[in-house]
Amino acid sequence: KHNHPLATPRKVHLLRSHRGVSATKRALVQEYTEANIPTCKQVRLFEIDYGGPSMMGCLEKDIRNKEAALWRFDIEMNTRRQRLLTYDVLEDFIACSCKKFEFEGYPCRHMLCWMRVEQVMLVPEKYVKKRWTKDAKCDLIYDTPFDFEVGESLQGRRGALMKITRELIDDASLTEREASF
Repeated sequence: KHNHPLATPRKVHLLRSHRGVSATKRALVQEYTEANIPTCKQVRLFEIDYGGPSMMGCLEKDIRNKEAALWRFDIEMNTRRQRLLTYDVLEDFIACSCKKFEFEGYPCRHMLCWMRVEQVMLVPEKYVKKRWTKDAKCDLIYDTPFDFEVGESLQGRRGALMKITRELIDDASLTEREASF
């Protein structure tokens, strides 16, 4: 009857709940939040309305998670460094305060540990930059602004010509006859 993998008692609180918060409960939570009623008191009101905690259909953790679009986790590895892991629910994106993904292009260990706790078995494609794959040398990767047009500037024309030249050189170097002048 369990819908989650086995976990030790110390890790059970980290498992994702598969209960949902209905639209009416979400609307009530929004109204209670605007009235500055804390989440724990909101849950007590729901328990009274539905006739007890077993009849409520969701947990306090589910209500807390539906309130915010960002989840923040404080990670203390040692006393010198403290990391903040932020999960954007709407974008489904993780960011860490160490900024390793932004600067070096691969997920940091904090992000990978969070994925393991959330039972994400494969790293999503958006966290795998093309430069770290086997296909990185197949295509040229240009870091250009979004409004850059190839034909408008000298740099754009030169880049396009260099790409054509590289493709020609790659094709010509495949056989001895094509490589001879």
